[in-house]
Parts: sequence; structure tokens; C-alpha cells
Amino acid sequence: MSTIFKTGINIPKVVKKLELKNYHGDLKGQFIMVWVNLSRSVHNEYADMQTKIHTWNEEGKQLLLDLQAQVKEAQEAKKSKKKIEQVRKKNQKVYDDHMESITVINEEMYTWYANVFSQHKDASHHCTSEQVKELADASAEQDNANFWGWLTHQTHAMIIAHGNQHLKK
Repeated sequence: MSTIFKTGINIPKVVKKLELKNYHGDLKGQFIMVWVNLSRSVHNEYADMQTKIHTWNEEGKQLLLDLQAQVKEAQEAKKSKKKIEQVRKKNQKVYDDHMESITVINEEMYTWYANVFSQHKDASHHCTSEQVKELADASAEQDNANFWGWLTHQTHAMIIAHGNQHLKK
């Protein structure tokens, strides 16, 4: 009997280099190390976040429809301008609270990516969730989040490619 069945198995983390020059040549020499053989729990964390984002989007769509209907109803009922303004202010607060809830989901996402980007043996390649947030925010400010979208897409492409590599053989 193989010793693996007696002692168990400890599969090492596989970390691969994502070259940022593939996004833009001026980023030559810069890279992020990506953990590509994620554990089931890390995969599940990501799936849970995607579910939360989907739910948030659906709730937001319904919320906007509801708020618009309330304002229209107040206007059609020929309520006073003061009453209509009160409805708008109340609706704005509800909408603002909904928008604030995405902040929590985003923080979870930044923490998840920081974990995936921080598994290299050399700690100098690690990052914090705050650094990931700063990178995402800088991307949004500088290039309409194209870099952040590219980075997250490439990260998941690498994870999927690693998981599918046995299919090529």
C-alpha cells in the first residue's frame, strides 16, 4: 500500500506568475503571484461573494423600480411639493443604504484576492486587502477599471487553466 494512504496527503499550493506586461508593455517586469490550485473552501468563498453580488444587483433593480413608483404615485396624487420631497428624501436614504451595502461585499472581495495573491513562499510578493482595494480604486480612476477587470479575469483564467490542465493530456 502506498504511504500516501497511511500518512495522508499534503498537496502544496501552486503559485504562478501573472505578468502585467500582458496588459500594457510599460508594466514590463511587474507581476502578481497567483495561487491557482485553490482549496474548496476558497472556491466556495468566491461563489458566495458572486451570489451576494447577484442578489445585491437584483435587489437594487427592484429598489429603483419601487422608489420610482412611490415618487410617481405621490406626484399623481397631486400631493404637496413638500410631501413629494419627503418621499424623495426617504427614498434617497433607502437607496444610499443599499449602495453602502456593496462596500461590505467589496471588502470581502479585496480580502479574497489578497489571499489568492499572497501565497508565494517569498512574503515580499504578498499584499493586503487594503493594497488590493487601492489597486482597484486606482484602476477605476485611471482607466475606467479596465486594468482591474483584466487582472481579475486573468486571475480566474489561470485558476481554470490549472484545473483543466489534466484534460489536455
